[in-house]
Amino acid sequence: MKNTNNLSYFSLDAMEPPKNSASWYLCQQGDFCGPEIFSDWLFDSGSLTQRLKMFGGKSFDLTLLEEAWVSSDSFESQGKFGPISIGHEFWSRKVCLSCFDRSVVMAHTLVPQHSLVGKLKEILILDTKPLGEYLFQEKHLLRSTFEIINYESGLWGRRSLFFLYRKPVLVAEFFLPQFLHLQGF
Repeated sequence: MKNTNNLSYFSLDAMEPPKNSASWYLCQQGDFCGPEIFSDWLFDSGSLTQRLKMFGGKSFDLTLLEEAWVSSDSFESQGKFGPISIGHEFWSRKVCLSCFDRSVVMAHTLVPQHSLVGKLKEILILDTKPLGEYLFQEKHLLRSTFEIINYESGLWGRRSLFFLYRKPVLVAEFFLPQFLHLQGF
């Protein structure tokens, strides 16, 4: 049975920083002042899914927490996704990634409705397939610089925009307390 006593973390959001935390900020690996244990994971430009699968082997698991259409009332979304109106709809998908029956990463994906055309529409039917497996198979995938956040004492997250077929896909990944336990801390 998977350890899911981190349910409070499942409300983490790609756009809104958690209460009592700092804001998202752009950061390069050499400028990162947080714990070294996170540096290598936060700034790895490859697939986090693939890395966790290599780390956890057959114990890797993805739990689909939520999929829904949401509307944006934030001006930050206009800055991230270009000229969109307040109330624009986004496909929102939240998943929990686990290794060795421990929830280690909560990920939140936001895709503007206007991006979900052509092949990118397949994101709507991923179900329990990892988004990373879908994105990183595409040779024309581009990724923005990472933004990071210290969302709780000692816990970090990252987010970046992927561009596939010139369409934006925002992915935020939050490392959970069990991640540190798996790293021996």
